[in-house]
Amino acid sequence: MTDATSAQLPVTANFINPETMHHPAGYTHVVEVTAGRPVYIAGQVALDPTGALVGPGDIRAQARQVFDTSRPPSRRSEPASSRWSSSPTT
Repeated sequence: MTDATSAQLPVTANFINPETMHHPAGYTHVVEVTAGRPVYIAGQVALDPTGALVGPGDIRAQARQVFDTSRPPSRRSEPASSRWSSSPTT
């Protein structure tokens, strides 16, 4: 859990704000539900930890920033090809 308000929420979820991303105000970047395995991701923007835009005018660099910093710390060393292979698509 990442903040005081999340202490009141069920223990079947992990609320994650990766250190490599800007600090959000009013939401959590990633919520992993531990009962089952759904993971909800919100508020992804291509900002570095200081809040500066990564890759101005470069949508690929911005997408890479979002996806690379959204991964849990335990999966950051995996090759890019396996990072989102099990993620659902919409």
